[in-house]
Amino acid sequence: MNVKEAVSMILEQGISKYKIAKVMSMQPIMVDKFIQGKQKTIRREAADNIMKVWGIEINDNCINGFTTEDFKKKHQTEMYIDEDDNTLNI
Repeated sequence: MNVKEAVSMILEQGISKYKIAKVMSMQPIMVDKFIQGKQKTIRREAADNIMKVWGIEINDNCINGFTTEDFKKKHQTEMYIDEDDNTLNI
């Protein structure tokens, strides 16, 4: 299911836009953007939270980015300080 369909389904259950936004850790204006189709992708953490709370799974092609832990691992392994010239390498 895409993000617009998922948010619409949750709203039909009588859940407020504010509650949806808080579960997704987003600002309430984002719920309107999902409904209007202006925003078509969602963070992995937000999609996981929707799954945990309402049991609605978002299609993988609608999810962008990494989880917070994946992001930290990726960037912690790729960034280092070169001791020879004291520069940050990314």
